Amino acid sequence: ASQPLNVVGTPGLEEVSLAWVAPVNNGGQSIRSYVIDRRPAGGVSADDGWIRVSQEPSTTSVTVTGLEKGVAQEFRVAAKTAAGQGVWSAVSGAVTPEGTPDAPTGLAASFDPVDGSVVLNWTAPDYDGGQSIIGYVVLVSDGTGLPNPQDIPSTQTQFDTDNLLQPLSRGTTYTFSVRAKNSHGEGEVSAPIDQETADVPQAAPVITTVTPGESSVSLSWNAVPDGLLPITDYVIQQSLDEGATWTTVTDPEDIATSSTVTGLSRTDGPHIFRVAAKNVISVANESDELTWSDPTSEVTPVALATAVGNLQGVAGDGRVLLTWTAPADDGGATITDHQVEVNDGAGWQVYADGTSAITGVTVTGLANGTSYDFRVAAIT
Repeated sequence: ASQPLNVVGTPGLEEVSLAWVAPVNNGGQSIRSYVIDRRPAGGVSADDGWIRVSQEPSTTSVTVTGLEKGVAQEFRVAAKTAAGQGVWSAVSGAVTPEGTPDAPTGLAASFDPVDGSVVLNWTAPDYDGGQSIIGYVVLVSDGTGLPNPQDIPSTQTQFDTDNLLQPLSRGTTYTFSVRAKNSHGEGEVSAPIDQETADVPQAAPVITTVTPGESSVSLSWNAVPDGLLPITDYVIQQSLDEGATWTTVTDPEDIATSSTVTGLSRTDGPHIFRVAAKNVISVANESDELTWSDPTSEVTPVALATAVGNLQGVAGDGRVLLTWTAPADDGGATITDHQVEVNDGAGWQVYADGTSAITGVTVTGLANGTSYDFRVAAIT
């Protein structure tokens, strides 16, 4: 028989569908079947490197299976009659069997600075399987069970675990891998990477100073080292019931290691304080989930001393001797001085008498025959 004509291949999933036209001359014998050879494209001669396929169809088409994806193939066909094998067809054009995509490469993990979630990045497969990539599948495992697949219907080569249907646990090591998809299905899986998820800072600050002030308490503490994420703030809480309950103090969000808590009252009794570091990881309950310092000892804010008592003056030559009694309440602090003021009718002026906690002073430099008013305030 003469040679078959127009051998054409159509690629499929690790296969090629061949079709051809029957020989014009069958040599006077009925064609019983066709024999088919294949070889990787680029043979150096017409008879170089041919491999006989297992199928021997009786019709003018066949699907050759078991081919390697991405490796171009050439084909030739010959008819068989009772008289034997006929002339080989012309070699077909190169046809590349398709498949699922190769594995993505370069899988890497980083942290989202907004919320601390894990961000995965990778490079698209070198070979898409002969069909366009239509998405990816991210595989996530914490080592306790089968990987949890997350379908990504997008060709972008990045994924934020914040978008997982099942959120990741904080402070847990996960294994991540990724595979691409085309119309034939999911491809080869990438090399895995392990990544620990971020957590709130685990180190507790150590409070170093506690200083009561007027309706305030000043605190300082040591800095907590950054973990997987940098420290973004320190949270201060106070308790008025020996630590049974805690409330968060309003203060600026910063990484300063000192703060003055204001708006306090001595009438509320002793206060205790504690401090914890924060990063961008959000928590539902700061009191339970942050790592807190040891509480301070009880400290009571101070207040202004109440008015001095029994202010009296005895006039002399160009002077007045003032005496008074100490305030009934020193505001919780030691009285270190008194401010004495004089008014001759033109307004109050501070009398410079130095620093003294003594409950009396002689005001000099006064004009005889002039009426003066005096007032005294204790200073702590």
